Amino acid sequence: MINLLPDSQKEIVRAEYRKRLLAASALLVMLSIVIAIVSLFPSYFIARTKYVALKDRADALNVQGKKVDMSKVTLIIQDLNEKLLLLRTEKKNTEVGSIIFKLVENIPPAIKISSITYEKRGETAKMDIAGVARKREALITFVDRLKKEKLFSEVYSPVSNLVKDTDISFNIQIGIVP
Repeated sequence: MINLLPDSQKEIVRAEYRKRLLAASALLVMLSIVIAIVSLFPSYFIARTKYVALKDRADALNVQGKKVDMSKVTLIIQDLNEKLLLLRTEKKNTEVGSIIFKLVENIPPAIKISSITYEKRGETAKMDIAGVARKREALITFVDRLKKEKLFSEVYSPVSNLVKDTDISFNIQIGIVP
């Protein structure tokens, strides 16, 4: 192939090619920067909205915090401390949490517990359970499981619990091992 362009014209064509290449590259860089900025706008607005909401909430809490009556707070704390003392047991005795855990662990799906009452008098403790059983067999299974637990010294289920065949309202008394 014969070169028909003189060297001076070749340099001009090369320079123009470089200018076009540089312009196209600059355009791509600018376009990618614009796309990056536009894609960050939603994140910025979400972060800004959360910041404003948290700031408003903190201001509201600060305003409410100044109006709190310390005597009410003291009464609430004392009440909570009294309730916590009821749940505490001596180290040699079984903890209430483990007793309730064992109880809940043994509940079959057909049994719904409506109330649990824990009472401790001196060395003895007892628990009363009330609820509803869908079927008599489920209640019998539940009572048998409770009788097998080592934490419970006595499980008493009155015969009146077994009168109905379905939807049985029941009461069970459990003696707890000291």
